[in-house]
Amino acid sequence: DLSENVAINSKIEIKFSKEMNKESVTAAISFEPALSDNPSYSWADNQTLIITPSLSWLPDMTYKVKLSETAKSSDNQKLNSFISVFSTSRSPVILAFIPENKATDISLDSSIKITFSNAMNKEKTEAAITINTEKTDRFTTKWNNSATELEITPPDRWPENQYIRLNINNTAEDASSLRIANSQSYIFQTQLLPAVVPANCKPSNGSVYNDISTTITVAFNKEV
Repeated sequence: DLSENVAINSKIEIKFSKEMNKESVTAAISFEPALSDNPSYSWADNQTLIITPSLSWLPDMTYKVKLSETAKSSDNQKLNSFISVFSTSRSPVILAFIPENKATDISLDSSIKITFSNAMNKEKTEAAITINTEKTDRFTTKWNNSATELEITPPDRWPENQYIRLNINNTAEDASSLRIANSQSYIFQTQLLPAVVPANCKPSNGSVYNDISTTITVAFNKEV
């Protein structure tokens, strides 16, 4: 059977039906692909072997754990050969960012929403985010129950007609301690609220006209 999305810091547990000759078991174990550093072996009891990687398993990798017939029980019976297969989880990626990157005319009351592919470490992910060089502790943050969606709301409204840049550096981690592959940046522009431009209005403020047919023009800074 294939176990999928195994955390890269997971331990492997092998349970035997009988008490085992421990030295023969550890000598009979091999990995495919071969490991660059030998894992450590410990026994929870005489029938349960725990395998711990020296650092961590590689992300997005399929491993085979092989146990050859040279493994023996404590009463010297040979074990049938055994193979277990597992694949490790992939590094997290950003699936969606709202507002879209380079979006314009964004409401001043809008929140930012980021969707990740993996359940994230909330504290480390928030610490990896800056908004216009400011840390997220000034903002209100909210996660969904699966820790895959983060919503960020400004303390007040966004400033009018400004570019907002959000940076996520590669110290952001998922719940398995996998970091996002690359630092990423997103930018959007907030809306310009409609306002009268007095300098472009006619007649100008304070003017006196005797002609009652004079046209009054009110100019705005944007289409209304």
